[in-house]
Amino acid sequence: MDTDTGDVFAYTDDEFTALLYEFKAQIAEYLATLTHTDMRTLADLIAFNNAHCEQELVYYGQEIFELAEQTSGYPTNPIYVAARTHATNTARAGINNALAADNLDAIVAPHLTNSTGPAVSGYPNLSLPVGIRDSGRPAGMLIYSTFLREPKLLALAYDLEQALNGRQQPQFLGSVIPVPNAGLCTGRSHGGKAHLPHGRIF
Repeated sequence: MDTDTGDVFAYTDDEFTALLYEFKAQIAEYLATLTHTDMRTLADLIAFNNAHCEQELVYYGQEIFELAEQTSGYPTNPIYVAARTHATNTARAGINNALAADNLDAIVAPHLTNSTGPAVSGYPNLSLPVGIRDSGRPAGMLIYSTFLREPKLLALAYDLEQALNGRQQPQFLGSVIPVPNAGLCTGRSHGGKAHLPHGRIF
């Protein structure tokens, strides 16, 4: 949440930093549960992607993986603790203040908006299908609120779903348009490379 611009949905450096620490630790926890692979760490995944670049890095690089791999000491590293605490408190304050300002029960936003605020806050966030766009793609809404508001969100979502009757049987609309190869393995990028939301964070 960017308190300077008042944008409830903007990523901050603290959120990004905290997510890097969490991703490295949690991907290792997930890999440890798998029995059909010898991949156990984020470093293993990075090495595999590099060794199989033409197959694995067709559209995007792995800059986020590499930044996360540089982190250490989760969950007690003071950098992580400070970043997570500030990001969580800021996200919660933004949502709570927005609700209180107009005496709202919940915030409703188009699904394509960034859901970072409620995700970072740890508050309940519900995604609801509301129809089909002219392009044939599904449309959705996010409904989120503050601590322990799950019952209210479920009730609101049910009412909205009944009023809109937005669920439709999906249809096959033809082949997916291929994304141009990013050229990451040849050093000649043609677009598609991942861009970090911020610059240096450590």
